[in-house]
Amino acid sequence: MLDNESIRCFLAAMRHLNFRAAASEVFLSPAAFSDRIQRLEEVLEVRLFQRSTRQVQPTAAALALLPKAEELLLSEQACREIVRTNPAPIEFTIGTRYELGLSFIIPIIQQLKDSHPHWTIHIFFGDTPSLLNALQQGKIDAVFGSMRLSLPQIQTRRTHIEYYSFVASPKLLQDSPIQNIADLNHHTLLDVSSDLALFRYFLDCDTLPSQPNIAKHLYVGTIAGMLSYILAGFGVGVLPTYFVQPYLDRRECQLILEEHTAQHDHFRLFWKSRHWARGALDELADILESHPLQ
Repeated sequence: MLDNESIRCFLAAMRHLNFRAAASEVFLSPAAFSDRIQRLEEVLEVRLFQRSTRQVQPTAAALALLPKAEELLLSEQACREIVRTNPAPIEFTIGTRYELGLSFIIPIIQQLKDSHPHWTIHIFFGDTPSLLNALQQGKIDAVFGSMRLSLPQIQTRRTHIEYYSFVASPKLLQDSPIQNIADLNHHTLLDVSSDLALFRYFLDCDTLPSQPNIAKHLYVGTIAGMLSYILAGFGVGVLPTYFVQPYLDRRECQLILEEHTAQHDHFRLFWKSRHWARGALDELADILESHPLQ
């Protein structure tokens, strides 16, 4: 069968009428170039060039082939251009937590309408267990968040470092100051849930002398719920810094026990290995990484 590389060699030979110069143009050795021309002649069952030690002359068959060969390569180029400028539509679903999806994922997806009009990205909101379950069952194509997965055959791309801040409302601290770890035994600790505790990032910090005693624990399900309770003065809690930073800037809440720096984590995009849209998901991870968290 005809192959485009042999056609490309044929056209180079017609331009130069010198196999060594033509071989250099297509980055082949003279021997490999001659082999390409010979195979093309065998496929077409004609002699294309009369060769001697001094010159190369095209045959009548070569002259007849020339316009069709040029047309063939132009068609190949046109096919490549169509693929580049008109990529196939891709539709996939990204799972994430509610707050992160609203503040970060959705604004980026809206921006992609111009640069990636062939992408249709659906959003699936859920907590960590529901997101992982949906990923395993194939209901969603990827998950974005700072959770850690222990599932087999999962591709992971880190995108951002996630920092955490231990915060409380100014009014709460005015009524019951927190000067040291022992002062926490007068306060309510707010968290997402008992098994997905953000407070663990503070507990794991290297400078903490001992595990603090907490007067009361209250679990509110989401970081937005935690923030609402903290702003209202109902307790203290560890929140992602990107999420609470605007409220720190407006002094609606403030850092506590700043001498103890909470551990950090990473945001990641997860998808199943060998996923049909892995190229697009890898590109999406690059796009997410290029945007600051908010």
